[in-house]
Amino acid sequence: MSTYYMTECYKDTLFGVVMVKLQHTFVLTKHQNHNIEE
Repeated sequence: MSTYYMTECYKDTLFGVVMVKLQHTFVLTKHQNHNIEE
């Protein structure tokens, strides 16, 4: 039970980190595209 709980917490944290990284990449890409258009 304890191990399962830890795994779930780890997955949640990992998911959160991945989502933040994806958002960061998306924002950077949008900025680059914006610069290219101008």
